[in-house]
Amino acid sequence: MKRLLATLSPSEPVQQADAWVVVDVLRATTTIVTFFDAGGEVLFPVGDVPDAFRLREKLGERCMLLGERECVKVPGFDAGNSPFEMTPDMVARYPVAVMTTTNGTKAVHRAAAAGAAVLAGCCRNAAAVASRLNGLETVGILSAGRLGRFALDDTLCVGLIADRIISRWKPDAADDGVLAARDLYRTCAGGMEAGLRRAEHALLLDRLGFSRDIAFAAEADVSRCVPELEERDGHACFVLKAARCPD
Repeated sequence: MKRLLATLSPSEPVQQADAWVVVDVLRATTTIVTFFDAGGEVLFPVGDVPDAFRLREKLGERCMLLGERECVKVPGFDAGNSPFEMTPDMVARYPVAVMTTTNGTKAVHRAAAAGAAVLAGCCRNAAAVASRLNGLETVGILSAGRLGRFALDDTLCVGLIADRIISRWKPDAADDGVLAARDLYRTCAGGMEAGLRRAEHALLLDRLGFSRDIAFAAEADVSRCVPELEERDGHACFVLKAARCPD
């Protein structure tokens, strides 16, 4: 029986599944997908800033440090968490990245602890994620949330991805989190961008001058990149893998 699950708050347990899609639409998973769209090779998500500096030292000069704390670039990092920083020139210089963010990278490690495959999902690669998951039995979508709480922006994106998954492989069962997120997405007044802009996190980003990041993150189905977590030398990292199933 094919099942679709959604975890909408960081306080909820991560259930057993064949794969978990982690969503931090504003902005970690959007930036991760954009890094690979620009030609990135591998991205290591880490939990804290000291670990990021240590890993970058180990990986060498081809490695970019990127990330934020409360939306602001970490001092000493090469980039913050804006997808617009992931230019082809920047990524050509740094095809390897180490990333730490306030919410998203922590959510990646929560999902990984469940022992399932972990994918990075956002609005931009929603259809590609659905295609990649075709053929699996139990799939979950995990909202990163914000500072340990429910986040409207991530939930809207969970609803979009759930909508794409349901349309593609028609699960036999969807839990309440899926139904709530999908209904929120499908009834959102003004569309995805308008919905995202209502979120607390988006209001903060707007005040800090990142308004165009919100519009960029709201664009749906424009990327075919589906970063997936694997382990290299004892560290979890995102890479692009061959699709499991044809479109």
